[in-house]
Order: sequence, then structure tokens, then C-alpha cells
Amino acid sequence: MEGSMSAQKIFELAGRCPDIEAYTINLQTLEKKCPLDQLSPCSSLPPKESTPIYPLGRLDDLPHEILSSILHQVDLQTLTDFRSLNRQARIIVNSLSQYKDVVVHAPHALRAILSTGMAPSFTPSQLSDALRSQECCLCGSFGGFLFLLDCRRCCGLCLAEAPELLPIQRSEAKTRYGLRTESLWNIPIFKGIPGSYSSGNRPRSLAESLRRLPISIVSKERLRLAGIKLHGSEDAMEAFVAKAQEWQPGPMIGRARAYRRARTSTYCNYEPWRFVAAIRFPTFDISTGKSEWGVSCRACKSEAKDGDKQRGWMRMYTESGYLAHFGLCKRSQEDWARLRRSLLPSKADQNPDQVS
Repeated sequence: MEGSMSAQKIFELAGRCPDIEAYTINLQTLEKKCPLDQLSPCSSLPPKESTPIYPLGRLDDLPHEILSSILHQVDLQTLTDFRSLNRQARIIVNSLSQYKDVVVHAPHALRAILSTGMAPSFTPSQLSDALRSQECCLCGSFGGFLFLLDCRRCCGLCLAEAPELLPIQRSEAKTRYGLRTESLWNIPIFKGIPGSYSSGNRPRSLAESLRRLPISIVSKERLRLAGIKLHGSEDAMEAFVAKAQEWQPGPMIGRARAYRRARTSTYCNYEPWRFVAAIRFPTFDISTGKSEWGVSCRACKSEAKDGDKQRGWMRMYTESGYLAHFGLCKRSQEDWARLRRSLLPSKADQNPDQVS
């Protein structure tokens, strides 16, 4: 390839992956139903605060560095409650570096965590660490989604297919892992946000059921750890799970199978429950101060066929990652060659005097 590809030209060959995005939490709906007062009405930056009137009591005796260190380790729900105490508390919370990064570059993630009841389970440090990372927690490729049950970054392919990211209904957890009621007390419950979770290709009855159905799901990984603690070892827990799977499937699995029979989408023939707890998530580079949402390869998607097990079109890349992919994707190179030829001036434009 002659020269280098500019950032503008990258988006001529790459783009977003709307097929997967449409199945996750809708960002526009979330922004409308869960506004954040951390953001100015006409800006993506936190508004300027006036001088506070009321103090924080004995907390004012702590050095600012110590108070900030403590607040970075407080869960997001407690931090939100503390922030609503008075103007002084709001100024302190807004000044936290990791909290500010999330508010500026990924406010929708904060909205989703607060709206689904997961805020008591995660700290601003955990969410900031996920924001500053790039790799999928399972496969190591670029992850363009946040799995809200564990606050982990994941890619579209793992989100759609990995068994570790398949949520489980709370009522089914006892049967599948042999957990007692008290074992579930410390496991956070995710309350689903109503939505269609489809690209418009599903039957209307299915979309309506997902939009209206209230669900409470829990993390499979957290249940696994609780099961190991209860049964004494992973082998004992897996033996119990294997035996439990021989029983009649729970209500959530039964509904998911009914949904699978009704699906008509060409690309996303997966359990809809997988995407209820996921949201699009950018990555933030602290050295450059820039955030990236990731792009997918249009050439790979144009070549995708039904039954394609590799699902290469579902992969997403940063700009630098897409350049590396471009060197291996022959279809993208062919598209780039055609694009360059279309941008080159014609001979008539170069030598107008020679045109008869």
C-alpha cells in the first residue's frame, strides 16, 4: 500500500456493527430515561459549580488526597448518594479523576449501572479500569461492549456465543447450582431495562415480549464462585450442575428456546438474554486523552454468509488495530485500491491542453 491511510480514509472501509448494537441496551432510550446532572445541557463536560455554602462536617478535616482515595473505592451507589448531600460533596465527587473520565467519555455506562441496580456492586475505579482497557476479557481481541453483570469488557463474538456471558435467571440459580437462599444474598441482581433488543427482523410478538417482560438475572461467573464455595470444590459443583441439567429446563431456558424458534434475523441467531445486560462501550487512552468506539470491517461483513462460524464481521478494532487487520484482509485491500483509483484525477484533469 502506497503511503499511509489517514483516519478519514479508515472510515471509508470500516464502520460500525449495527447488527450487534441493535440487540444491546439502546443508548438513546437510556439517555432519555436516565438523565445525569453531571453533564451540562449544552456540553459533554461537567458544569461549573458555584462556591459551596455548607461544609461536610468532620470529612473536611481529612486531606483532599485521602478523601479522594477513599471515594475512589466506594461503590457507585454510595458515591451517588454522597454526591447528593450538598454542593461541596458534589464538587468533590465531580473532581475525582476516574469518576470524571467515566462521566465525560462513557456517561451511558454510568446511566446503565445506576438504572439496572448494579451500582452497589462496582466502584468508580473498576468502571474506569474497564474504560481504559481495550481487550475482551475472554479472547483478548478488542472489546466494544461492557458486560454489566461483571463490569467486564467483551467483544461482540464472545457476547453472542461465550457460555460465560450467558446470564441466568435468579430463580433458576438455586436449581442449577444447588445454592441456598442465603447464598444469593451477596450476588447482585440485574434488573433489565425494557427494550426491543432486536434489529427489527424479529417477529413483533417477540419484540413486544422482550419490551414488556420484567426480568431479574444474575452473573453466571458469580454463581459459579458461590457454588464452589458452597460445594467445596469446582469438581463437586460441576458434578451437581451436570446432574441438574438433566432435569426439566427452567423457565428462562424454556423461553429462550421458544425465542430461538421464532427468530428470523440473518446475523444474530442467539439467545436474546445475552444482550439484555450489555451496552456499547468506548475505550479511553489516558496518554492521548482520546476515546474510541471501535470499527468493524465492512469487507468482512460483505463476505459473511449464513452459518459462518468464524463470524469475522463481528470483530471490532481500534484504528491502529484495523490497520493491522487491513494488511491481512484481501477484500479490504481491493476496496482500497478501487477507492484510490476513484480519487485520482483523470488525465483530462491533469492535462486539459491535450484534450482535443
